[in-house]
Amino acid sequence: MSRIYRILISLLMGLCLVVALPLLPQIGSLGRAQAIQPIDLSVLTNEGFAQFNAGDATTALKTWKRAAELYRQRGSQEGQLGSLVNQSLAMRSLGQFPQACQVLARDVLKLSDSLCFKQLYRSNTSAQEFTTAITQLQLPPISRLALYHLSEMLRLIGDLPNAKIALEALLRRPSEQPSIQEINLSFGNLERASFLQLRDKLGRSAVSNEFDTIVIQLCNHAEKALQYYQLAVRSSSTREMAQLNELSFLANLTKWLQTQQSNDLPELQKLAQTVTERRKVLLSIVLQSNFAQLSDIDRIYAQLNLVNSLLELSEEKTAQPLANTMWSEATAALQSSERLQNQRAKSFSLGALGRISAQTQKLSTAQAQLTEAMTIAQSISAWDAAYQWQRELALIAKQQGNIQSALQYYGAAINSLDQVWGNLLSITPDLQFSFQDQVEPIYRDFMALLVSQPNPNLRRVIQTYERLKLAELENFLQCGRLELTPLSQKSPTSKSTLFYILDLDQTVGVIVQTENQTKYYTANAETVRNSVDGLIFNLQNAVQDTELKLPSESVLRSYSEPLYRQLIAPAQQAKLINEETSLVFIMDATFQGIPLGLLHDGTDYLIAHHPMSLSIGSQLRATPQKENKLTALVAALSQSSPSFQDPRVRSLKLPLSDIESEVQAIQAVLPVTKLLNERFTLAKFQSDLSRSSYNIVHIATHGQFSSSPDETFLIAWDQLITAPQFSSLLKSRFQPNAGFDLLVLSACQTAQGDKRSPLGLAGIAAQSGAKTTLASLWLIDDTATAILIQHFYENLKAGQTAKVALQQAQMKLRQISAYSNPYFWSAFVLIGAI
Repeated sequence: MSRIYRILISLLMGLCLVVALPLLPQIGSLGRAQAIQPIDLSVLTNEGFAQFNAGDATTALKTWKRAAELYRQRGSQEGQLGSLVNQSLAMRSLGQFPQACQVLARDVLKLSDSLCFKQLYRSNTSAQEFTTAITQLQLPPISRLALYHLSEMLRLIGDLPNAKIALEALLRRPSEQPSIQEINLSFGNLERASFLQLRDKLGRSAVSNEFDTIVIQLCNHAEKALQYYQLAVRSSSTREMAQLNELSFLANLTKWLQTQQSNDLPELQKLAQTVTERRKVLLSIVLQSNFAQLSDIDRIYAQLNLVNSLLELSEEKTAQPLANTMWSEATAALQSSERLQNQRAKSFSLGALGRISAQTQKLSTAQAQLTEAMTIAQSISAWDAAYQWQRELALIAKQQGNIQSALQYYGAAINSLDQVWGNLLSITPDLQFSFQDQVEPIYRDFMALLVSQPNPNLRRVIQTYERLKLAELENFLQCGRLELTPLSQKSPTSKSTLFYILDLDQTVGVIVQTENQTKYYTANAETVRNSVDGLIFNLQNAVQDTELKLPSESVLRSYSEPLYRQLIAPAQQAKLINEETSLVFIMDATFQGIPLGLLHDGTDYLIAHHPMSLSIGSQLRATPQKENKLTALVAALSQSSPSFQDPRVRSLKLPLSDIESEVQAIQAVLPVTKLLNERFTLAKFQSDLSRSSYNIVHIATHGQFSSSPDETFLIAWDQLITAPQFSSLLKSRFQPNAGFDLLVLSACQTAQGDKRSPLGLAGIAAQSGAKTTLASLWLIDDTATAILIQHFYENLKAGQTAKVALQQAQMKLRQISAYSNPYFWSAFVLIGAI
């Protein structure tokens, strides 16, 4: 056995520790690739590992790049490929996940690097293609190592199906490296990632009959993860990492099971018993570990990983006293980080000590430790650490009644998040599934504290809310920074009133902003939430088993009138709304599922008096409307097609029987280029967009908006158009000075039972580049849609704004007796028209 693989055994799984501590930096080495070469290059490779193990991944990366070039010059393919694998380890440690993935896929394994692009979901074809490509690979030792690392990278960028395919391929062709136990550890991490994704889905679901099914699936993933971790313990090379990851997962499961105490499912009871038993056994084992097999930097983060798990477990009333152990481990980590002169590790060690002190109510000590941790993080621009310590300091200040200090720390935490947000999405992929727990509370706690002051700074509340909405969208899209203009940079005109509706947990806050004044008031949170849920349920469930059962208007008004009284009436009474005012609503995703025009003042609906639109918290396009000749590209589907075989389509109404009448209605008003049925393929759609200039893109096909990216799509003839594909198709069309641009999605719906499903619509609107997006929130009669759409375009052609055009089209439809029920005329919402 060559030296590379003897060394490999001791270090192969260090980076897997990060799965248990998502907000700590990437740590350790998954393994080293080092061939037998002349001493100078061997020394250079070892120098890179010395730098890497000391926590200096940046310098290690430079060293391994030099080694790769020298190996190439000497004609040593094994040495060059080994250095490339080492480079991927450094890139991974630096949070450069796509780059690390590309090095492994493209440069080492000669696979397509499209695997590594940030696609939020993949078709079955791509999985089949990946399986075929791997099957055809020759797998000498260095390629097996690269494939193993590639599976880890695919997991980290969220492509769990292909990560599993890679691991299964390694199992089918067993070898010494990676060992079965190392693969089992990766399978455990993969099942844990699947658990996190599904737990996120459960948190979004509002359909009670789905709960048990999802919970059973969660239990299955949890049981499998624990089983894999226990298999990985059988090897000394993976024992400590497997135990740490299992303990961390047990801490997560303990907290989650507490939220399920009222559920008596047998699967839950079995899992709860397993967790209790394993936690007791594992704690006694892990607390005796000294992590002697790990490098210095890995040992530091292993100790902090353990502290993190113990902190979570010690929140239980029944947990054994763990303070002394936590203090000992964190102190040892601090001493090691000082010896290594690693400031980043020192910041995390001090932060851990501060959290321990805070939990044991030693608040003065906690403040000193957290302040030092924050200062160090700021000095090295480690904003991903700084925001955590600033939040902890805000919580302590709030507990002490020092509100001004708390406000300062919250503001600093949000500024730190702004500094690092784009990178944080890459460095901590699990953040997508814990955004509501780890990031969102910082913004909401800050806003709640601001509005609780005698004379609240409402402008700062609005700016914070806009930053939250933008972060929420970027987290959903996993796209980095969105180039959007905050509404707070554009003052309302005399003809518009802005309503910011904020979910502040115990209450719902409403900020009303006009050209001359800003007013804040509160609404009863229980009344608002119950009314929103009641409206959405009745409107989304009007179609049952293909039969339309219209909700009675009296039932709808029983929800819409309380909403009006809570959200709108105080502004009306304060004379912030006049007869000529248009309304713009900026709301949390949980409130966006209802069209606000449906709110009723006891005499009539709000839409009868005011044109209105939704905003995502930022202005999509700042360009003013120009007088242009309106031209439209219309893509429509009225027949069943190959794409209907996709499992994601099964819950949608099929087929679109009267779409052609909608297309004809548009043609009666505007010049149209038409892509109907088999002509509406992804390739043809893209080709037509690139060849011609259109003011309007109108898509009349089924689609779904969801708070889960992989459940947000539009249906073309040959395949589903996913959100990233849709974005790339439309972005190039809408240049900053392109005039009046409108995107219409006339046959889509928000996902039933998904409380935050409007995030999907907001995401498409934000990424499309269109100034204005018109979309349906639920499916309605095709004839009613055709009538409304025709009136809408006639109004636009007559020179009306999009808001007024929609308002008048809705009122026209309402006047038709067959479509007077709000179910028909209120389904459409406008996003982005300010």
